[in-house]
Amino acid sequence: MAVAAVSSVGSERNLHSLHVYYLAPGRTDGELRYDVTELRDGVSVSARRVEARQSGRLISTMLCLLAEESHAGPGHQANAPHAPDPESLPTVGERRRLSSSEPDGFVTPPAADWRLGRVPIDIRYVGTNTGTSGQRMFWFRAESPAVDTGSWHRIILAYLSDHSLLSAVLAIRGELASRPSYRVASLDHSVWFHQPFRVDDWLLYVQDSPASSGSYGMARGLVFARNGVLVASTAQEGHLSRRPAEPG
Repeated sequence: MAVAAVSSVGSERNLHSLHVYYLAPGRTDGELRYDVTELRDGVSVSARRVEARQSGRLISTMLCLLAEESHAGPGHQANAPHAPDPESLPTVGERRRLSSSEPDGFVTPPAADWRLGRVPIDIRYVGTNTGTSGQRMFWFRAESPAVDTGSWHRIILAYLSDHSLLSAVLAIRGELASRPSYRVASLDHSVWFHQPFRVDDWLLYVQDSPASSGSYGMARGLVFARNGVLVASTAQEGHLSRRPAEPG
C-alpha cells in the first residue's frame, strides 16, 4: 500500500506518516488490487488514501502523508535506552540453536520466515524480555534496498515495524509469544517518521504496551538509529481472543 502511495507523487516527497486499518482477512495466494485516491497536493505535503481489495472485497485502507522533508529549527526527542552493541548479540539462528524452547517468547508463529532466515533481515534480540513491564528491544538491519531512495528505506521500515509489536501486550499478560493462549489479530497500525535514516544500518526497536482491556490491547514502539537519534514511532491495536482448550 505504501508503494502504491509513493508511486503517485514526485520523488522529492517522502513518506511522512501512515495509518492502516485492517478490515477483513486476506489470502496470501490471492491477487491484491490497490486503488489510490489523491486527497490533496499542497505546497509541501501530499495526502493519499489507498484501498486494498481482494476478489472485489475491501480488506484494508490506508491514509498517508508524503512530504518534502525539512529538519531545520528546534526539536526534541525521547532518549534511547541503553542496549548492548548488536554485534555482541546472537543472531536468530544462533538463539534457536542455543534454545529450542525459545524461553523469552520473542518470536510469534506468523514470523516463521524471520526465524528461518528466509527474509533478508538480521535481527538481534536484547535480553530475555520477561516480566511485567512488557518492554522488548531488538536491533535489526536489512540488506541494501533494491531502489536506494529515502521513501524505499521508509517503506521497508514500515513493513518491519509490524514485527512482534503486539507481543508486548502478551508479555504483560504473562504469555509467551511463541506459545500464547491468545489468538492475536491486528486492527490498525500507524507509523510516523521523524528523521532520515538507512534501514541497512542497525536500528534499535523498543516496544511496550501502555494499555489493554479485555480483548483489546495496544502497543507502541520507538525506532532509534545507532547514534541514538529517534527516527520513527509506531502504534498498533490488536484483538485478543482466547484459544479453545486442547482436549485431554
